[in-house]
Order: sequence, then C-alpha cells, then structure tokens
Amino acid sequence: MSREGATTVGVIGTGRQAVTQVEAICAVRPISKVLVYSRDPEKRAAFAAVTEEKLRVEVVPVESSDAALAGADIVVAITTAREPVFDGTKLDPGTCVIAAGSNSWQKREIDEATITRAELVAVDNVEQAKIECGELIWAAERGAFRWNRAVPLADVVGGKVPGRPSSDAITLFESQGIGIEDAAASAYILKKAREQGIGVELPF
Repeated sequence: MSREGATTVGVIGTGRQAVTQVEAICAVRPISKVLVYSRDPEKRAAFAAVTEEKLRVEVVPVESSDAALAGADIVVAITTAREPVFDGTKLDPGTCVIAAGSNSWQKREIDEATITRAELVAVDNVEQAKIECGELIWAAERGAFRWNRAVPLADVVGGKVPGRPSSDAITLFESQGIGIEDAAASAYILKKAREQGIGVELPF
C-alpha cells in the first residue's frame, strides 16, 4: 500500500511493537531514514539508538508529531492513545498510513482528516473492525466514513484491490490483528526452522 520506492518512515510511538513495525517495513521497502516521535525524549532517543543499530538505517528522534510526518512516505502510529496523535491534514500526498496501536472502540489514534483523505482504507477484517476500530467507528457515526469503503487486507494482498489507487493517493491500513494472521506467520516460521535445522522441539 506504500510506494515501492519509499525511503522514509515516520513513527509515532516507541513501545516494543514500534521496532518490529519498522523492521517489517525495512524488509520490503528501501528505507534509509526513520523519524521517531513520542512524548518522552529519553524513550525516543533510546528507540533511535536501538533501532539504528539493529536495522542499520538512520533513525532521528524528532520533537513533534508534525516533524515525524514531514517528508515521510510511510507513517506508523503505534500507541495506546485515546485521541489522535497527529494532524491528518499535514500528510503529504502519496503517504501510506499504518494505524496499528488502537484495538478498542474507545481509542482512536488517527483523526477524521486522515480517514477522509485516504483513497484506500484496508482492515484485517471488516466485521471485526466494526467492533474494535475506534477511529472508523467514530468517523462512521459522524457520517465521515461509510463501511463499504473498507476493504479486507487479504483483497489487497491477493490483488483483488489495487494497493495504490494512484501515485499521490493516501492509503490507510487499520490493523487490529486477527488470529489467522498469527497462525499463518507461526506456520511459516516453523517451516523455515525445520528446513534450516534450527530451534528446539519441546516435549508437548
């Protein structure tokens, strides 16, 4: 859902899942720079140091969410916030937004502007999103979003829905996570471990 040549990621949030979000993005895009913001200066500095060493890309702690958005091809929100953590009107055209922190109807880490500007809104599962995705629930209740705009991520991955409607399109992935994704990832890891003869078989 991001541009293939994406080089810059803006991250809002510095918890343990933020590192894995960046790691996954670096595995599929030629990322050279990461801009990171969280409210605690010490935590964002620590995140930058750890992530830079692990992924061998430049990681810059920034002073605001606006600074994390500036020039970012991909923006990741990975927080536990109940209110939006950035201003969607400041997203550059062509940005891919990944909202991965909120998993409750009571939370919304992205704002209505992000949702209304997005030409593509993908979710893990539409029916689940109607229960858990606070941002889309909030926007739908106010008439700013219709559920028929939401597409399953599987349709994007499977090619039924284009991941990028246009080069300047803002795209949004609302991730709550579903069990089948964990099961598929685990099965793949197990297969690779057995092929490479690594790991320890446990007695159960």
